[in-house]
Amino acid sequence: MFFTYTAIDKDNKEIKGRVDASNRTSAITVLLNKGYTVVSLKEADDTKAFSGIFLRVRTKDMVIFSRQIATLFEAEVSALRAFNLIAENVQNKYFQGILRDIAKHIEQGFSIERAFMQHKDIFGEFFISVISVGERSGTLPKSFLYLADYVERNAEITARIKKALTYPVFVILIFIAVMVLMLVTVIPQIATILTDSGAELPFVTKMVIGASEFFKANIAIILIAFAAFVAGGIYWARTKDGKRALDETVVTLPMLGALFRNFYIVRFSRNIGVMLTSGVPIVSALQTISRVMGNAVYTDIVLDVTKKMQEGTTLSVALENQPLISKNIAQIIRIGEETGKLPQMFEVITDFYEKQLQNTIDTALDLIQPTIIVALGASVGLLIGSVIIPIYSVTSSL
Repeated sequence: MFFTYTAIDKDNKEIKGRVDASNRTSAITVLLNKGYTVVSLKEADDTKAFSGIFLRVRTKDMVIFSRQIATLFEAEVSALRAFNLIAENVQNKYFQGILRDIAKHIEQGFSIERAFMQHKDIFGEFFISVISVGERSGTLPKSFLYLADYVERNAEITARIKKALTYPVFVILIFIAVMVLMLVTVIPQIATILTDSGAELPFVTKMVIGASEFFKANIAIILIAFAAFVAGGIYWARTKDGKRALDETVVTLPMLGALFRNFYIVRFSRNIGVMLTSGVPIVSALQTISRVMGNAVYTDIVLDVTKKMQEGTTLSVALENQPLISKNIAQIIRIGEETGKLPQMFEVITDFYEKQLQNTIDTALDLIQPTIIVALGASVGLLIGSVIIPIYSVTSSL
């Protein structure tokens, strides 16, 4: 293993570096043999060193790991051996390093929860909270099975959302690129023929030629301004105010708003369902979920519900007056509270809204695709017609 060190050399100069040794004592011995005075020495965390260099843990890796570890725990394999066994067979070297690091911390006496906390940026607070409860209650196999299903289904929903948004964005960007290319290369050549003819040009044709001349003369400035606009928009969206404004906008859009609202309801119901099934107290579950909702509007809703529950209100009553939560959800939850089957009721809500989400995605795609085609056809027709009709008029007068 590697250790990073700070030391003083023979010339009384501070130096920093890495040393490969089997343990801490061996590392100190190696440095002393070089004539160094050791100031500090700590084990290097290679998994974090490479976390930002095109390395990531895929959803597939997380699902397979969760199911494998659950199986090994059910077979009463020790945690240390289970993590080492899985690490040996993981193809993703980055994830393999993370699992080996978790095994190392367990060997040092860390709890499984604390070992996972060393990689909170990879697993997330929700994942670790479920593990924590499973470890304390002795139900880790079930907890990991819940997490495997959670990660898998959450990835499917996210993929559907991306599918619904990627197509129109891609088509619009291609359309803009083609239009700019025509205005910069094709239209100027045709405009020369039209202006040399001396014929009176329609207003629309003059507009197209004027736009073409503007783009051709200022293409560099336009591209720079567009890049600056995109960069500024991304920066603004990452600020607190920008993110909130964006979050508020996406859930109120005329066509896509329903899609996003259903998505966040599914995320809320699935998260709390998994945590309640795992044995997490409902207030603790809500506090954790408020930090992983991913939308400021729904985060505020969960925090408001949490506050009301801490004041003694039931979950169903706390949800009843939330503007972006359906009354039906509160009614189903009330049934769960009365029958003592609240986790099962959240499964019902999740299944229902997943179907609603899929229907919303299909409907959005069915509406967006023809709308885009009609809009693109009309734009291209206007552009082509504005130059073809004058050319036809000029040739007819000859």
